[in-house]
Amino acid sequence: MKENSTLDSKLKKYASLAGTITAAVGTASAQVNYTDLNPDVLVTGHMNNYILDLNADNNPDFVFMTLDTAAAGSLTYGGIPITYNVNYAGAIVYPSPGNSWAGSSTSMSSSFNMVNIPQGSSIGSNNSWSSTSGPVGLLADISIPALNYSLSYPAGPFLGTTGFMGLKFNVGGNTHYGWIRVEVGANGEFLSIKDYAFDATPNTAIVAGETGSGPVGLNDLEEFVNVFNFSNALRIETSENYQNAELSLVSISGKQLVNQQITSTTTVLNTSEIASGIYLLSITSKDKVYTKKVYLK
Repeated sequence: MKENSTLDSKLKKYASLAGTITAAVGTASAQVNYTDLNPDVLVTGHMNNYILDLNADNNPDFVFMTLDTAAAGSLTYGGIPITYNVNYAGAIVYPSPGNSWAGSSTSMSSSFNMVNIPQGSSIGSNNSWSSTSGPVGLLADISIPALNYSLSYPAGPFLGTTGFMGLKFNVGGNTHYGWIRVEVGANGEFLSIKDYAFDATPNTAIVAGETGSGPVGLNDLEEFVNVFNFSNALRIETSENYQNAELSLVSISGKQLVNQQITSTTTVLNTSEIASGIYLLSITSKDKVYTKKVYLK
């Protein structure tokens, strides 16, 4: 890919992401360094990226890049030029030299497949590892109109879901293991990065979701609400504790513009027809009320 050919020259220019909360908890046999991204990092668009610097040494360890584009081209078949169209959206990961992500080798070939590692599973030397770029979650559509041919396929284990990716990286010649928790939209429309951790003790396995002070689970997280404000939409992420809660959007003057039930952990409100201004977003369940001011442009 063209993206990969230009990436190496850019890696050295990136610094670690600021504004995170990092906690280090040591034990006699392990030292887990945990970083909670609050709010979660959200990456969208074509060739936008998130640089992961696990140990904050200003050396990028992994680059997560989103893709969202349509391409057209032509090929010659039987001496006849035939056009084709390719549309793809989603996210891929590039390990920097010496680093790799956890996968599973297939029995039929030497290829690797990225895996969504179950919470509580060990990440270490017993895993299979790949140092190439790989799809975190990617949706592609290919069509050749003249041949009446079309193909749609998903790639990567995080498309439409949240999970843990196993990571292996090199620091001063020493191998360290870690995890990162990511989510990719069902249609590849976004990449969300929530938190990550690594073990500071070389060659020491880490448990997926381990923070040093207890596990982070996919279904055992504390109650949370994350609101992402786009130019024409509000994306609201909630824990399962807010399932069936009532969501409303009210103007400062008291006019209710939205009133609906939350039926999923992710809700998207189309705000393209709503006038610019400050509004109150409220989520009301049986025993709790969440309220946030949002400014719509």
